[in-house]
Formats: sequence, structure tokens, C-alpha cells
Amino acid sequence: MPLSAVILTPEYSSPEQIRREPITTGTDVFALGILLYELLSGEHPFRRKGRLPHEVMRAICEDDPPPRQLRGDLETITLTALRKQPSWRYPSVEQLAEDIRRYRHGWPISAKGDRRWYRIQKFIARQRIPLAMAALFVLSLTAGIVATTYQARRADQARAIAENERVESDRQRDLAQ
Repeated sequence: MPLSAVILTPEYSSPEQIRREPITTGTDVFALGILLYELLSGEHPFRRKGRLPHEVMRAICEDDPPPRQLRGDLETITLTALRKQPSWRYPSVEQLAEDIRRYRHGWPISAKGDRRWYRIQKFIARQRIPLAMAALFVLSLTAGIVATTYQARRADQARAIAENERVESDRQRDLAQ
């Protein structure tokens, strides 16, 4: 076999394989990204109807996969695995798998970074029932305080009116005597 011959499956090759650059773990991550994309969207990210293998290989090296039906964290995980530069992908298959596990459990994924608002959103999504109960408790407590304060003011007003009427009746009685 000549040294220039390359054995690969064009549709599942990484850009570095196609360009005959050094193969790393990122190559496996890219291939898994293609499989993940196919599982989630039902389509290959680079193969289109009528494309020949060399056109698919060019698309793998040059084109970005269309987001299609992917959204949110799944889109981020998949597109991170499909980045053109190996150093921009997940460093290992285990880290890709860990992000998928984190997604399944509702935890923040590493590919999104450590943004505070994102982490808060994930926390709220995981803790809906306890947070709703706490909000309901605070709302009930606030309503109770407002109602008690309102009733206390009304009682003070009634007491003041009664006191004024008592003073007036005492004055009227004193005048009558």
C-alpha cells in the first residue's frame, strides 16, 4: 500500500484526519459528535443528498453543521464536539460523556462555561417544587403580615372613634347635669 493512501470513513472523519494531520483524542470526540448529531436530529451534519464522499470531506473541513432541531445545552454539547480545531473540542471522550450526564441530570454543562445566570437557571429548573413552595410560603407570610397590619390599623381607628365618642358622651352628660 502506498504511503499516501489513507483508510478512513469519509462521513465520520475529523478535519485533521482528512488533512492528514496528527490524530488525537479530539478525532474520536469529533466522530462521536457526528453520531450525537445524527441521533438528535436524524441527519448527518455534513452529508447532504447527492453529495459525493469528497464533497462530504470538504464540508467537514470547511462548513459548520446546521443547528437544525438542536437547541440549548444539547446543541452546545454537539457543536463543541464538532469544532474544527481539536483544541476547541472536548479534551477527552470522558468529558463529552460527563457533559451528557450533566445535561441528563439538569446540571450545568462545562461547554457553556461558568456564567452565573446560566447556573441560576439550571438550579431553578432542577429545584422547581421546593422553590415554588418557598415562594408560596413567603407570599403567604407577606399576605398575613399585610392583613394583620391592615386589621391593626382598622382596630386603632375604631378605638380612636370609640374614645372620641366616649369623650363626647361624657361631655354631653356633664352638660346635662
